[in-house]
Amino acid sequence: MGIDGFAFMTHDPIQVKQSQHVGRNVVDNFETALRREGRDHGYIVAFSFTKNAHEEVARARWEDHLDIELVTVAEMLNPPVRKPLSLIPTPAQLIEMPLPEARSADARPTVEELIASDKAG
Repeated sequence: MGIDGFAFMTHDPIQVKQSQHVGRNVVDNFETALRREGRDHGYIVAFSFTKNAHEEVARARWEDHLDIELVTVAEMLNPPVRKPLSLIPTPAQLIEMPLPEARSADARPTVEELIASDKAG
């Protein structure tokens, strides 16, 4: 349903694409998934992103106040020294973070909904 998982400590939505040159349409779909979950921050992980994907993230940040981070697999494997990935909290941040509340059973999609969304997408 547009979200493949959640960050362990922050419970931010994550979508993973096993492809290169992920474009604007993927970002658009993830924006919809974030709104459906009532979230304003999330991550899309892929091998690479198009210029249009970066432009759509900037537009979503400016107009819709959605903070979407595009993370490449290379950045996850070899994070830049200058800019640590916010996807991986520092030890000091871990100590300060409360554990997220578990989602209630009725907030989770049913098996039928998951199958339907897989066939649609």
